[in-house]
Amino acid sequence: MTMDGPHDSVLDLAITPLGLAGVSVGEALDAVVARLGAPAIRRPDSESPGENVEILEYGGFVVIAVDGMVDGLMAIEGYRGEPLGGVYVGMSWSELVARYPGVHFEEGRFAWRLPGWPHLD
Repeated sequence: MTMDGPHDSVLDLAITPLGLAGVSVGEALDAVVARLGAPAIRRPDSESPGENVEILEYGGFVVIAVDGMVDGLMAIEGYRGEPLGGVYVGMSWSELVARYPGVHFEEGRFAWRLPGWPHLD
């Protein structure tokens, strides 16, 4: 960990169905911040009263937390780790479709979805 956030090596860790950068869905947000350091950006992400959603942006990935627990993770530009299926940030569309013909855009999540990832079902 550095004073400016996580050590660069976490950007190389494999992406699993429930985690990336050494962070897992269901993990306590305080534990993540204690381990990785302060994110570049930390902001609330809800307009609903009583809903406690936070977005933490680290270089290369984003942590989404609900009520102090990690609820989702996103690899963004700069993340180098890959899942077992070999999909990576920056992969060309033709390579992605060749590897996962069922890939589609899920409007409700504003994200590309690979079939078979249990936390998205």
